[in-house]
Amino acid sequence: MKSLAPELRRMIYAHCVNIGAYGLLYVNKQFHHEFSPFVKTDFVLGFHIDPSSSTKVNFINPDDSTWGGRRALDAAYPHLDRSVLDSMPIDQFKGIRILVDPPNMSDPGQVVRGWLQSNALVTALLPDWKEPEVIPRTEEGFIIPDTRLTTRLPPITIQVRDRKAGKWHAQGFWNRSLPGFSQGQAFSDLETILTPLQRFRNADAIVLELPSDAPVDDRFDDFRSNLVSDGTRKKLFGLDISPELVWNDDDTQSIEDALHVWLDYLLDDMHGPSAAELRRDRFKFWCSWYEHQFGRRFHGRYHGSGYFGGTLVELEVHVLDLIERSFHDRFMSAREHVLAAYRDVLRRHGRSVYVYADKEKEFFELDQLVIRNGLRPELGNCETFWDVSYPTGIKPKSQNDSWENTEQIDRRFRLEPPNGLDDPTASRTFPSQLGVCPHCERDHEKFEAADYVQGWIRDYFFESSSRPELPLLLGPIEAT
Repeated sequence: MKSLAPELRRMIYAHCVNIGAYGLLYVNKQFHHEFSPFVKTDFVLGFHIDPSSSTKVNFINPDDSTWGGRRALDAAYPHLDRSVLDSMPIDQFKGIRILVDPPNMSDPGQVVRGWLQSNALVTALLPDWKEPEVIPRTEEGFIIPDTRLTTRLPPITIQVRDRKAGKWHAQGFWNRSLPGFSQGQAFSDLETILTPLQRFRNADAIVLELPSDAPVDDRFDDFRSNLVSDGTRKKLFGLDISPELVWNDDDTQSIEDALHVWLDYLLDDMHGPSAAELRRDRFKFWCSWYEHQFGRRFHGRYHGSGYFGGTLVELEVHVLDLIERSFHDRFMSAREHVLAAYRDVLRRHGRSVYVYADKEKEFFELDQLVIRNGLRPELGNCETFWDVSYPTGIKPKSQNDSWENTEQIDRRFRLEPPNGLDDPTASRTFPSQLGVCPHCERDHEKFEAADYVQGWIRDYFFESSSRPELPLLLGPIEAT
């Protein structure tokens, strides 16, 4: 290496960065001195938001190839893994580049997937709050990774590009694949996917690059202007909540929260393959933390004189009621899909099965039948159950016999999004055979009353079951 010309050594250093190999940093002082700028002051951290791909945000190189092999953020999992980005001296980087591809309008679930990717990326890049339920008053209330000297973000370039397979706009207008949550004009697909990026703060600069033939649109121009100007404000997101401001962080959070719960509601009955996969992921990763996150979006976070964020200001009462009912039905449907998978595997092997109102009793009877007949492998294990049982995803609720509709139940028996970490969660009633969320179960203090809660909340759900009280016999499924 020492005998090589400096130009060749720089090419080698650049290639090492692209593949995530950093061994040369530790060979000797010369290599460390020459190589360090490539991984700090000359390094541009790249990300790819691709709604047509999986629900992961890939890290990318300058040529858009995947950086370092398989580095990615999993946006479907409620417990976002921040460790990769927390290990980086991001405030010392040359820049951040975010490449954003368009969703396919014939597959509206891609807009939701792009939203999830964008939200995960911003959340992982920004400092986390030290106390999840306590809104910080100063920077002391944030967790700054040890690898960073400041809360600064380097210049951020957001590159919005069209592809051969699809564009962001048509006939002079931005695409709008989904209905809006208010009487006004619905968000464009691009505005929806970029909305979480409005939480960026303390960036040296933000540049939003649009396709050369992008439509002229006053609403989007305002959105773009706010994204750029707010992103360079020095205060971290959450610190500007003064009611004297024309637009503060509370307003920004409220818009994002309303959009989040609205997209979750639309996803229940959304057509297309991406929506089916996202519904399956939602059931697969349903846990107490997912419920608490949804509750924060729905209610906001209490900060002494009111709530930070939440949906109450942005959504009308009848929309809030729809979303609240859908949250209840969504959980009941997740439970019903578990039972349906057990029933179907038995019925495919010539067995008749009963559908009971008592879902706990039904699960344990089905589970014993599956074990006695040696059919457990056909249901996968606790990690693969949903992918094995529903390989193409979950059908929309209007086409799905296993989707519960508890619209007519007494409001007293309706599951509501939890309001704070002390509220019990429905996921505690899932059968243990399906596994438990390792992150939630590790937090013993948070769930120290879990056994008590699980008992009464289980009874609560059985009272609100919409399934018949008398057993219903289902015959075998004939082979086709």
